[in-house]
Order: sequence, then structure tokens, then C-alpha cells
Amino acid sequence: MNKKAFSLIELAFVLIIMGIILTGGISIFTLYVKSEKRKQTKDIVKTACEAIKGYAKDKKILPTPTDKNGDGFLELPPDIGIQSKDAYNQFLVYNIASDIDTSDFCQNPIALISLNDKGSRKENVAFIVYSKSENRTDDTDCSQTPSPCSVEDVSYQIRNPDETTDTGKKYDDIVCYIDINVLRENSCPKFEITTSSFPIGTQYLEYPPSSINVVNGTLDSCSYSGDLPKGLDFDESSCTLSGTPEEAGTFNITITATDTIGRKTSKSFTITINPNPVKIETNFLPYAYTGQDYTVALSASGATGSYIWTLESNGGLTDLNLSSDGVLSVSGENLTTAGVYTIKVKVCDEKYNDECSSKQLYLTVLSSSASSGGGGSGGGGGGGGDGGSGGGGGGGGSSSCSSYQVTLINSRYLNNTRIRSVLVDGQCRRSLSSRRRYNWQVNDP
Repeated sequence: MNKKAFSLIELAFVLIIMGIILTGGISIFTLYVKSEKRKQTKDIVKTACEAIKGYAKDKKILPTPTDKNGDGFLELPPDIGIQSKDAYNQFLVYNIASDIDTSDFCQNPIALISLNDKGSRKENVAFIVYSKSENRTDDTDCSQTPSPCSVEDVSYQIRNPDETTDTGKKYDDIVCYIDINVLRENSCPKFEITTSSFPIGTQYLEYPPSSINVVNGTLDSCSYSGDLPKGLDFDESSCTLSGTPEEAGTFNITITATDTIGRKTSKSFTITINPNPVKIETNFLPYAYTGQDYTVALSASGATGSYIWTLESNGGLTDLNLSSDGVLSVSGENLTTAGVYTIKVKVCDEKYNDECSSKQLYLTVLSSSASSGGGGSGGGGGGGGDGGSGGGGGGGGSSSCSSYQVTLINSRYLNNTRIRSVLVDGQCRRSLSSRRRYNWQVNDP
């Protein structure tokens, strides 16, 4: 017998299959709708976040939250002109830092919101806006009773999607928040250091106190990184560079300034300190004469200007003395032999006693007979720096030897000389050998 209709069993199988297909389709459709609503809500929250930032940039304050439906949750005000409900037809939750809706956040400090974002603590939140999403439960605000938060001392806690809150519900809130520094960077005139450079300093001398200047903010404090020369300090509370540099050279530092609302700005500087070593300025000593007391003051420059002198070598002159303030002296009773004496003196800065200089000087002692007559007293021995040698200076002499001066410097022949009389080793010579080697230099007075 031919079957022309479904049996009851076959019909049952068909219905079951159709039911499975229909149920699966409904499930897929339901998942699609849920996904689209969540996506739409994310876009709505993001748009609200950007609208609040735009409002802040224009007005330098944030819009004031309102409780539109009296449920105790603060929402976006209508005057910012954006959609304030999510795809689930619920008002977005919106809250701000204290007084930021009335006080210019570019000029005034703000008591900010603290929150925990998936385990990371955020202390500088200016505002937060979010959707309670599909479960229509605020799983973010820690002030609720019972609190959904597991972290103490924060106002809000953001969790990973589907994480179980402390109230036992799956977390599905969609949240946006903005850090105050991001808001200020986007909305406020840039806080900057306007100081272009620091003065050039001099080693061992007081550096002119120099502070940094800023614009678009009130300076609160500073910090620096890098190397400063020894003796130079940077006061971080007053942002002032001062002191007495003990090193010469160029030094690179970076200064970070902070204003009264917490903004920071940095700038790099090169500080130049010119060298200022101690230098003995005395180059020549006046002549001394046998049997006559001798006194001369030495001079130096550099460092602080206060010095301590010492005699490193007396050159064989008994009782030659150099006082700490630089007076070179010897009594006449110890000046018994004419000649040129090589002495060495040293001077150190009184405060920075490692800063020193030494120099050889030549003290020419003439016979007392050379000082009698019409000639005046003349120049003395020259000197060189540490380890060097130099010539003596010129000098006067007797009336018969006053036309020329002699300094012992190098060896040379004098041929066909027109010199009639000179002082050689303190003695007046009127005749010179044309082929004899002398150590001298003849100078016109």
C-alpha cells in the first residue's frame, strides 16, 4: 500500500526539527539584539564623554549633574545637547569632581574623584559617565548599600565584563572617565617655562641668584635632574639657582616646574661656569742692593681674591721671608753677595686652599756701589710659572751704567757691539770681549 501522508511518527520528527531550527534562530536573533544594544550603548557613552570634554574646553568648567527621575542617581543635564539615555532607555549616570562645575579648573585646584579600574588605582579623575547596561543595576558606584565594590577608599570600581561583584551580579556597566591632566591639556593654555637660559658664572665667585619664570600658571615648586657644579645649589621650593661654584665647565640640567593645580612642564638648560684659577701677577722683582733692607709686595689674581703666600725656595738667600699676605723681604745684613737668586713662591686661595699657583722669580742683588750716583733703582728679576724659567727685568744703576739694562736669559755672541757700559752680575762693565759668550739680554731703558 502506498503511503500518501506522513505517519504520526514522521510528523512528530518534522515538528521536532522545525522547533530546533526555530529555537536556534530565536537564540541567534536574541544574541544579535543584545550585541547591537551593547554596541549602541558604548557609542552613546563615548559620545557623551566627548561632549563633556567639548563643554569643558569652551567653558573651563564641567556641566552640573542633575537627578532627572529622582532615583538618587545623577545624570547628564539637558543643556549639553546630547542623548542622555542608553540603548536600554536608561539615563546615563554622570558625576564630577567637587566644585569643578563652578570653579575654573585651569586656575584652581580641584578635589578629584578616586576610582579603581580593573585593579589600577586612579586618583585624578575629573568626571565619570557610564551606563548601567542590560542588568539595569549600578555595579560601579561604591557608595551604594550594599556596595558592589571590593576595593576600599575609592568612589568607583570598574571590573572586567561578567566579573561577579560583591552583590553577586555579573558586571556589565559601560564606563568612561577622564583624568584632570588630560582635561587641562585639552582645555587650558599650556603651562610653560619661559626662562631661556641661566647667567654665565665664574668659578669661586658667588653666582647671581637666578629663578625660573613661567606662563599660564602659578609656580608652586620645582625639581631638577642632571649635574650641578660643586657649590651651586637649586632650591626646589623657590626654583632658584644660587651658591658659589667651585668647578668650571658646562653642566646640563633639566628643570621640572609644577604649578598650584598640579600641572608639570620641563625644560633643559646648560649652565656655564668660567674658570678662575689663582695666578701670580708679579713678573719682575725690583733690584736689591747689598747691605740694604729689601721689601716688595707680590700680587695675585683669581679665585676669591684672598690669598695665603708661602716661600718654596729662597734661592740661597739667608733670611729671605715671604709673609702670608705676600710681602717678600730680607734684611740688609743678609744681603752680602751681589748676584741673581732664583726663588720660588706659591700662593693659594684662602678659602679654597687646593686652588694654588707657583712661580719662579729672579731677585737681582747689586753691589751697593751700583746704587750710588745719579741712576735710579731699576727693574728686577722676571719669573716663570710652575717648572718654567724666565728672564729678569731691567734696572737702573750708577751714572756710568744707566744707559742699558741686562737680563740673564740666553746665550749669544756680541759682535761689533756699540754697548759702552752695562751692568753684568751687579758690576759695571765698560769693555766687553767681542768673542766672549755672555748670558744676557740688553734692553733700552
